[in-house]
Amino acid sequence: MTDYLEFNKENYYKDIISSIEKEKQVTFNKLFLRLHDRDKIEVFNMVADDYKKNIANLLPAADFEDMFKIMAIEDQEMAVANLPNDYLRQVFNHLPYDDIAYFINRSSLYDDTFVLKYLDADRQKEVLEILSYASETAGSIMTKEFISVYEDQTVQRVIDYLRQVGQDAETIYTIYVVDDKEQLNGVFSLRELMMSPKDKLIADIMNTHVVSASVDMDQEDVAVYIQDYDLTALPVISHDGKLKGIITVDDIIDIVDQEAEEDFNELAGIRKQDTHDEKGKQKSTIQMALSRTPWLVIFMVSGLLIGSLMNLFEDTLQRAVLLSAFVPAIMDTAGNVGTQSLAVTISGSKLFQSGLGQKLLALKDELLTGLIMGVISALMMFVIISVVYGEALIGLIVALALIVTVTISTGVGLIVPLVFDKIGFDSSVASGPFITIISDAVGLVFYFSIASIFIG
Repeated sequence: MTDYLEFNKENYYKDIISSIEKEKQVTFNKLFLRLHDRDKIEVFNMVADDYKKNIANLLPAADFEDMFKIMAIEDQEMAVANLPNDYLRQVFNHLPYDDIAYFINRSSLYDDTFVLKYLDADRQKEVLEILSYASETAGSIMTKEFISVYEDQTVQRVIDYLRQVGQDAETIYTIYVVDDKEQLNGVFSLRELMMSPKDKLIADIMNTHVVSASVDMDQEDVAVYIQDYDLTALPVISHDGKLKGIITVDDIIDIVDQEAEEDFNELAGIRKQDTHDEKGKQKSTIQMALSRTPWLVIFMVSGLLIGSLMNLFEDTLQRAVLLSAFVPAIMDTAGNVGTQSLAVTISGSKLFQSGLGQKLLALKDELLTGLIMGVISALMMFVIISVVYGEALIGLIVALALIVTVTISTGVGLIVPLVFDKIGFDSSVASGPFITIISDAVGLVFYFSIASIFIG
């Protein structure tokens, strides 16, 4: 099968597409059902829109649901646009609640009113609960398909119960214990269950020290919990202690990827609210342009101010015009080093909650790191300028400026986000642009100040 797909993939897919267009069930079953869900999605996307509806006559809705929940949002919207309503009703009523909520929150074409009309009343209630929580909180990403039992049940009874409901649960490897008011009282693993005598009570095997998240906990903190406590699933509880849902480790992988992308954008001064609305849907091109323009204005104004600093050293420049050739190298190095230090500070987010002593120790380490990097960069630039340009004095000036600038920029990259965090600003968003501005200004001033000392 693998070899056939590897060398005849195009023809193989053509045969499947033909079977869909002509509704040949036997051929479809033989070829399509052997594929991985990712490959099935690829084939489905290749089918002409006019024939996509035929999939409803060939593939059970429960099987298409497995494909739908891992589709990109654009592919999901395309499927909804082309599949029959009765088939969509079956698909949505098979989908896990969190996947339905995710589709509603991400789709720019279909809102909750459109989707909810396909759901049974009980499923509508569960989905609406997830949608009621603020974006990027534990409540908004949890799944409602979990397994809970009572502590007075026996091991055998729970095993029988798992056989009945396990197929529809997100995971059966972690089982939660609640009371008659749905209060979370304990947890145990499938291994603990299977290794215990059949007549033993759940109360005797459960762990009462349960790590949990509140419904309004930030999803990034949820990821930290799961990582720190090495969990496969984290229960989500309401403020009165009721078990509302769970978040599994595979959900966290998606969240970590999403948070990493957001952090990367924020380092460039692009916040999520600049590109997406409060429901997580992408803004229009005009809205995104207007949201991102203020930072460009700040950069332009700061660039003009930094450029005006060079006028203060006009006499020095006239004596050694070659100095101007290395201004970009000094400024770029300063900005890059500051951004590196910012990334280290943001990634080590525990530093924000640490005491003054730990912060000073971190500053010392960062300055020492900057000094080492500065010396290495300085030696390289001194050799290059001395050999290529034959200007040892200019090489020395650039080298000294690099040592001072790189060292200070690493300190700036650590101090600025801590200061912004202290005064209540978003350190990851505001720090990047300001660090670049400060580092550029510091680099320029020190460069020409050192040049003035040596050249006069």
